[in-house]
Amino acid sequence: MTDFFKKHTLIASTLLLTATGFATKLLGFFYRIFLSRTIGAEGLGICFALRAGSIQTAISRFVAADVQKGKQIFRTGLVISLTLSIALAAFVRQQVSFLLIPVFSG
Repeated sequence: MTDFFKKHTLIASTLLLTATGFATKLLGFFYRIFLSRTIGAEGLGICFALRAGSIQTAISRFVAADVQKGKQIFRTGLVISLTLSIALAAFVRQQVSFLLIPVFSG
């Protein structure tokens, strides 16, 4: 089985990307249900607008355009995405009482 994937790297890569895509979509589906019940539809929209959703598409385009710089582009996108995620997580953690008051008050 291992020899097959070594010989056919395109098929192996496609299967790997498909499996991880399904896994992330499934996890994201349940995460969105949790968030929508916790912070409401408006808060969910604001959260997704702020959280670097387009970085994934930009990285894919840049890597496809210049494969030689693929690792550098990936690392840069990863740093940007992690920085924004950590900053927003810290903000939400700090403002948790402000964010949860509308949910429990009515």
